[in-house]
Amino acid sequence: MGLWQYGKTPGDVLAPLVEKSSVVVAAASDTESIFGITADNYADLAKLMKQRFPKMKIMLASRRTSVSADHNTLSGILWNGNEVIESRTHDIDNIVDRIGSGDSFISGFIYGHFNNYSHQDKIDFAAAAAVLKHSIEGDHNLASVTEIRNLMSGETGGRVKR
Repeated sequence: MGLWQYGKTPGDVLAPLVEKSSVVVAAASDTESIFGITADNYADLAKLMKQRFPKMKIMLASRRTSVSADHNTLSGILWNGNEVIESRTHDIDNIVDRIGSGDSFISGFIYGHFNNYSHQDKIDFAAAAAVLKHSIEGDHNLASVTEIRNLMSGETGGRVKR
């Protein structure tokens, strides 16, 4: 028994919501499986989504590669209506808990958005928040804004300051 049991396809349920959204969180696998929209790169994908959903101004996603169960890489990608902006790729070794990292990514983006960060800083903050969540047990990200900003600026010396 699957999680989706609404009597309609995900696209039938989500399309009316996305039609009203200015920010859409979607990876290529999401746009393909939900809306049947595919492209060779994220910029073209976002443009096709914009054609289907004209109110969309920003599309973003995290990108994860699983090297092993406790070793991943993670980055963020954002289309701002004109260009694609990417965060650096973070190498996450010795993962403590990955649950909640997606929520941390989105909340990091929201924090950056409401604090008037540049698009580059929004995606960098989102990715850094998600990365730090991997070092924290439980669903909630307990990293501070300072810790996230330190990671954004390249401080990766392995010392968490709490």
